[in-house]
Amino acid sequence: MPQKKPQRRRQADNSAVTQARSTIDELNSAIQFHRAGELEQAESLYRAVLQREPHNANALHLLGVIAQQCHRLDIALALLNEAVKHAPRFADAHNNLGMVHHDLGHHAEAITHYQTAIDLNPRLPEAYTNLGGIFHESGNLALALANYRKALDLQPNLASAHNNIGVVLFDQGSYEEALRSYSVALHLEPQFADSYNNRGNALRHLANYDDALQAFNTAVQLQPDSAGPRWNRSLVHLARGHFAQGWKDYEWGFNNGERLARDLPYPTWDGSSLEGKTLLIYAEQGIGDEIFFSSCFHDAATRAERIIIDCDPRLVALFKRSFPHAIVHGGNKHDNTTWTEQHKPIHWVIAEGSLPRFFRPAIESIPAILGFLSPDAAKVSMWRRRLVELGEGLKVGISWRGGSSNQTKIERSTALKQWIPVLTLPNLRLINLQYGDCQNELNEIETLTGVTIMDWEDADPLHDLDNFVAQVAELDLVITVDNSTAHFAGAVGTRVWTLVPVAPDWRWMAIGNKTPWYPSATVFRQRKPGEWQSVFQQVTQAIVELANRSKLS
Repeated sequence: MPQKKPQRRRQADNSAVTQARSTIDELNSAIQFHRAGELEQAESLYRAVLQREPHNANALHLLGVIAQQCHRLDIALALLNEAVKHAPRFADAHNNLGMVHHDLGHHAEAITHYQTAIDLNPRLPEAYTNLGGIFHESGNLALALANYRKALDLQPNLASAHNNIGVVLFDQGSYEEALRSYSVALHLEPQFADSYNNRGNALRHLANYDDALQAFNTAVQLQPDSAGPRWNRSLVHLARGHFAQGWKDYEWGFNNGERLARDLPYPTWDGSSLEGKTLLIYAEQGIGDEIFFSSCFHDAATRAERIIIDCDPRLVALFKRSFPHAIVHGGNKHDNTTWTEQHKPIHWVIAEGSLPRFFRPAIESIPAILGFLSPDAAKVSMWRRRLVELGEGLKVGISWRGGSSNQTKIERSTALKQWIPVLTLPNLRLINLQYGDCQNELNEIETLTGVTIMDWEDADPLHDLDNFVAQVAELDLVITVDNSTAHFAGAVGTRVWTLVPVAPDWRWMAIGNKTPWYPSATVFRQRKPGEWQSVFQQVTQAIVELANRSKLS
């Protein structure tokens, strides 16, 4: 009698159950290796599962996660796409697929997958955290904060969400509140290196330099290869005049995106003798930094047979006049470097922000040069005539906004209306030095006070820096927040009063009313974060005293 089909089917069922159990056991074993950081063993087991079950979404998903962890993003993308193809309602896979798109800079796709993960599993805190990160990067701080808080509603002990909320509060200029969030994150996760770094940043911006250094040091101990805390630590050391340690840590800016290393086929200068050698110096930060670090060009020129300066095109004329024996090339930081071929031999190359490491090892090594850049003489004469036509009184240039990031704009910038006590002083001839469109603000001040702030179209620093520098050089006084205008004024030796927050950029130093970098500069400091009224009271009094001295002379 033939074997009954049910028996055969039962044998097949037993085989399927055995295979399913084997798969589950293998996945569980792989996950244990994965969690222990033994990625090779985990990957081998995930691939073994896929050999038997090519469409196993769990194995595809977790193999994709390993690829992402190893920065093999294209492979991760393919694996995770395959996972959600076979399991469209797999929320975790959508979340991790969003992370890969995020890492690749595909923000629209990342948002789609994060939101899909949330739709499929509204109780997935990681997806809310990741979605908040996308909004944070795009500058939408309100949506970022809302998503981070949603993650905490679901998982109150999620240290990363507390840390991220702190970062948003920091970007809003709420440093004390940010510190409270970082403290919670560190209580939940005492080895959280990023949170120590963020805590150090908040403390630094509150001018609590000792505790900031302690936080940065802890972050470095936890993650010795992390560039962020070393870079931030450098800013504290430099602000306090501890140059030896400061310049050493400053080099880590190349590793965290603060400084842009150029791909040049020459060895990096290490301080060796430059006698008979050519040194190529390239810019790697913003326009204000280019001006600031150019104070070291004279030092390089006296040691080398020849120096080549690669700078912003707007600075070419200024640098050619100021450093007549240098070859000056104007270009953008992402240009190719084939232009260097015509200037061979080139023996060494260095980023200009690395020059002080060799030429400014201590505060005492900074030369007290009143103006190290040379404005165009003809343009200076033209501005002298223009300013004389304004009549008697101090010719005072003003600039009231600064900063590149949302946080630095909040911290450094003022509203022009806050300047009214200064603007309405008698016997001042006011000149606009603020870059960008500010006509509405100028009109508003004239309506409110009757004061006209002169504004010449041809003096826009965004279009003609050489003309702008000549204008600045001919003024009696420049009053500005921390922006490139302060550096231009200091570099040409014009009297400049720089208005800075409680914990300013390191170039203005941590304490005192002077900076060794610009002998013509005076620093006016906030007494507490965000409070400018007392600063303008000091400035008003100082102008009165300056006007009285001018009358006596």
